[in-house]
Amino acid sequence: MARYVELHSDEEYRTVASDAVGDRRVITAWLGIDHGPLGESDRPLIFGTVALEPNGQLWQGRELLAATEPEALEHHQTVRQGLVHQKHQADRRPRAEP
Repeated sequence: MARYVELHSDEEYRTVASDAVGDRRVITAWLGIDHGPLGESDRPLIFGTVALEPNGQLWQGRELLAATEPEALEHHQTVRQGLVHQKHQADRRPRAEP
């Protein structure tokens, strides 16, 4: 438990990836303990990926969990690409005239 506390308190260690897309942030982190629903996964889900709105709320209200760092990085890229796509769509919409 002491080692977990030491590692979890180190933000550089805990942060696997972090990107800004417009005014939103995509963050993938090592959580260190299993965050999966009890009994639903045979592997501990110890990484989480979220996208945060400017107000700190979760984008689409969810967190993607992963058992391995490579899987977590795949989630990170998927969420990042979703935000980029949404931003491009928003940028292409005609703006209302004043």
